[in-house]
Amino acid sequence: MNIALIGDSHSQALFPRLRPVLEAQGYTIVHEVSKPGWGAKKFVQEGLASVPRGTQAVIVSLGGNNRNLDPSYGEEVGQFLQAIGTDKPIVWIGPATSEMTIAADTGQRHEWTAHYLQGVLPSQGIKFIDSRPFTMYNHRDDGVHFNRDGYDYWADRITPIILRNITYAPLARRTARVSIMVLAAAAVAFGLYQGVQALRESR
Repeated sequence: MNIALIGDSHSQALFPRLRPVLEAQGYTIVHEVSKPGWGAKKFVQEGLASVPRGTQAVIVSLGGNNRNLDPSYGEEVGQFLQAIGTDKPIVWIGPATSEMTIAADTGQRHEWTAHYLQGVLPSQGIKFIDSRPFTMYNHRDDGVHFNRDGYDYWADRITPIILRNITYAPLARRTARVSIMVLAAAAVAFGLYQGVQALRESR
C-alpha cells in the first residue's frame, strides 16, 4: 500500500518515527511533506494539498497552526480534504497539548481546533486521533514543541491507532496468503495419504 504523509512542524519529528514502522509492515511512503507554521488552508493556497496518483492512504498531522476559531474553519478543512481526495483511508493526527503557563494562546487554539476536528472528521469517514492525552508532558521551552522523550511517547501511542485504520498491513496480507496456500497444500497431501492408505487396505 502506498502512503502519503502531510504535516506541520510536529510532523518533522513524528514522521521519522512513524516511517520505519510503516515500512517494516510493508507500506511504501510515496510522498512526505512537513511545513512548519502551515495549516490546511496554507497547503491548499500553495498547491501542496495533493498526493501522487496511486496513493492508497494518507496520514495528516495538522491543526496546531489554525487561527480561525470559527465554524468556517470547516470550509478550509473541506477544501484540503477535497484536494487530497477522500476516496482512500485518511488518518488525521490532531493538535497537541501546549503548556498553558507558557503558551496559553496557542494552547487555547489547540483545544478549540482539536475539539472541532473531533466533532466533524469522523462523520466524513476520517479517523481522528486526539493527541492531547499523549502530549501532556516533555515540552520544550516554547511550551509547544517537545523533547525527544515527548515525541517518542506521542509516536508510540498513535502508531497502533494508525495501523488499525489504514487497513491491515500488506505484509500481513502476504503472510495470510502464504498461510492459506500452505494449508491447502497440506490438505491435498493429507487427502492423497488417506487415499494411498485406503488402497493398501483394500488389497
